[in-house]
Amino acid sequence: MQLKEIHEGAAALRIYAPKGAVSKDLPVFYNPIMRLNRDIGVLILSCLDKKGMQIADIMAGSGVRAVRLALELPAGRAGLIVANDASPDAVRLIEANLRLNSLAFKLIGENELADKPKAKGRKPAILVSNLDANMLLLKSRGFDYIDIDPFGYPGRFIDAAVSRLSREGILAVTATDTSALAGSQQAACMRKYWSSPLRGPLMHEVGLRILICFVQLQGARYDKALRPVFSYSKDHYMRAFFRCEKGKQRVDKLLSETGFISYCPECCSVSSFNSLESLAEGSTKTKGSETEGICDQSLNSCNCRGKKAFAGRLWLGKLWDRELIKGMIKMLSGVQGSIKGSNQSGSEDKDKKSSTIWDRGLKQFLELLLAESGVNTTGFYDMHAFCRAHSIQPLPKIETVITRLKKAGFRAARTHFSPIGIRSDAGVEEIMEVITSTRQQ
Repeated sequence: MQLKEIHEGAAALRIYAPKGAVSKDLPVFYNPIMRLNRDIGVLILSCLDKKGMQIADIMAGSGVRAVRLALELPAGRAGLIVANDASPDAVRLIEANLRLNSLAFKLIGENELADKPKAKGRKPAILVSNLDANMLLLKSRGFDYIDIDPFGYPGRFIDAAVSRLSREGILAVTATDTSALAGSQQAACMRKYWSSPLRGPLMHEVGLRILICFVQLQGARYDKALRPVFSYSKDHYMRAFFRCEKGKQRVDKLLSETGFISYCPECCSVSSFNSLESLAEGSTKTKGSETEGICDQSLNSCNCRGKKAFAGRLWLGKLWDRELIKGMIKMLSGVQGSIKGSNQSGSEDKDKKSSTIWDRGLKQFLELLLAESGVNTTGFYDMHAFCRAHSIQPLPKIETVITRLKKAGFRAARTHFSPIGIRSDAGVEEIMEVITSTRQQ
């Protein structure tokens, strides 16, 4: 298979281009669909108030992430970047791509990991290694940023990553085994993530929250509280960025924000609770209600007489640091500059001398997340499911419902988990009242 040259961000790259769909059978894996994933990583690290960060891309593949971080991060932000892959073919391609971008590097073995070179001026030192990802981490002295982005299940790398993550460090975790997390394979989710998923309208949010909790439980063993600062579900994957806080009390507080949810498909109500004991004692909180109490005295029955479905253990807290998203949008707006290059497919764009370094949908996606982050709830309302459950025809316009909920004093926004979803702190009855009043006008 031949190599072809493309551009992504500020980087020029040689990659293996498949004739059909991208698959793990490529000699060295590169997925153009994950460009937005990499854009977000560059933006998050650019917004951090840190200097001389020690960065590890433990499954670097073609080296695209490491090259982009070296070229695009603000001067002095990265002190060291380690691009590692267990495949000798991948390492050769990483070296070729670093040379293509005029980036100096050193190829090292496992016995050289403890001796980290210093950055030259404001440019990061770059190391390339051909090691098992866990071996790389365990042989090192630790990192300020670790990126786990495997093809499939990330679980086998998390323990080593957490053990080598520095105080206030950032851990990024991607999972592409969404069939387990989103409930298609419930037994697999229980085996891999120690949690029961939920099939239905909320499956992607529930899956993301299960992934977050799974990482947090492993961090707890090292007295590290891993609080999500940016997380999302898109295309075929789920991804979360965690900030590491050290201390037993911080871990205890973090774990108090994990628990379970119940969902009633008959009325679309969502409730959350911290433990099965609290559910039995009637101390759950139904979304949109300021009073506590389960939907019905029966654990499995809702007030509407529907049968509730349960999921967890999972993360019940915030999915985003709102100020971080604001900073990312501000930085994105300030650096919407262009670079010479070609389009994503690699063909020369002769009519234009430059193309934006960011994914075209990135700003719109961040603005959607910013609005969603202003509504702190677990779960959302799928309007198709809601209207079907309550025999509402025709379906109201989502923007109209959101506007009227805000006028009624509730928080409401679209959700990135579904194009037909509304995240709101209003309860089922309040949603019904708003829709009814909308139809009468």
